Amino acid sequence: MSAQQQSAALSGAAEVRIEIADWARAAPWVMPVRLAVFVVEQGVPEEIERDAFDEVSRHAIARDRGAAVVATGRLLPDGHIGRMAVVAAMRGQGVGGAVLEALVAEAA
Repeated sequence: MSAQQQSAALSGAAEVRIEIADWARAAPWVMPVRLAVFVVEQGVPEEIERDAFDEVSRHAIARDRGAAVVATGRLLPDGHIGRMAVVAAMRGQGVGGAVLEALVAEAA
């Protein structure tokens, strides 16, 4: 399985397909998740949720079986991982771990 696309069917985890993409491809798919988690749920001001690192990072787009985007995260050029977000309905099912594993694989 490539780092570009990977399926995660972890023990007891929801099945998701994860694509790693640049910001131009990822932005329309991941921003609704980031806004829901960071701005709406956590109260992060929308104007600071996006930053200059988005355009230079690699982004995970995690989709469920129905192709809905359910999680995201980003890999910065220096290897740091951040902006991990999972929609509320998918938490506790291993989706965040699958996103993290995909981003670590991309960094390798």
